[in-house]
Amino acid sequence: MLKALVIGVSDYTSIKQQKLPFCKNDIHVVRDALESGLKIDRSNVDTCGETGIVTGTEFLCALNNLIFSTETDDTVIFYFSGHGGLSLDGHHLLLSDTVIKTKDIIEIL
Repeated sequence: MLKALVIGVSDYTSIKQQKLPFCKNDIHVVRDALESGLKIDRSNVDTCGETGIVTGTEFLCALNNLIFSTETDDTVIFYFSGHGGLSLDGHHLLLSDTVIKTKDIIEIL
């Protein structure tokens, strides 16, 4: 079975980064492409960021929901639209209120 987690972070006000208004639109475009192109059932596509805000808590909750609902033979698609960057301790994805190491996401998955 195919499953997906689609994240779009547009609002970075609380961490004083430039807003990316198009990212919340990416959620809909990618979800629609997964449904029409790969025939993924909408119930198997989780999204975060409809309002433009994705908190660290919301992100980790969505990631955990994906993990707990995924079977060994499932295929998972993770899509992130938003800021990312490098620092001394590696690559990070920026959420509306925090950053998370890309390495940590990979280890969780």
